[in-house]
Amino acid sequence: MSETTKSRRKIKNFLIDPKYQLKISAYFLVATVLIFGGLLAMIFMKVNRIRETVLAEPEISYAIQQSVHTTLMSIVWISLVFFVVAAGVVLLYAIIVSHKVAGPVVAIQAYINDLKKGVYDSPRKLRPSDELNPIMESLHELAESLRNSKG
Repeated sequence: MSETTKSRRKIKNFLIDPKYQLKISAYFLVATVLIFGGLLAMIFMKVNRIRETVLAEPEISYAIQQSVHTTLMSIVWISLVFFVVAAGVVLLYAIIVSHKVAGPVVAIQAYINDLKKGVYDSPRKLRPSDELNPIMESLHELAESLRNSKG
């Protein structure tokens, strides 16, 4: 298997339930955009107010006005870059967190389908870091009870 195929496979495996995971990611991203967008808007308004004040002051030399303007614009650009990076990090984090739920859901659904078919000897394991381990443990106990009652 080539490196490109392996890479695509990893990404595909990471988005186990794209609809659910992208919906959760969108919630995180919207919250981030609202919070940081508001912050960015306030920064931009304050920077504009400072720039207008400096430009309106005739006693301040043109060189100083340019220096202040350049500094203020760099603040705006740094804020924009930080905003984009933060949104990217939040999106990645949301996908990782949703993966810890979506992955176990697939395994749990498959295990429930096995139980409905009467297959009680196919216990499935989740990763220790998965969020739904208590549910899977309860399903294992249910399978044991069903196995004993059908016995």
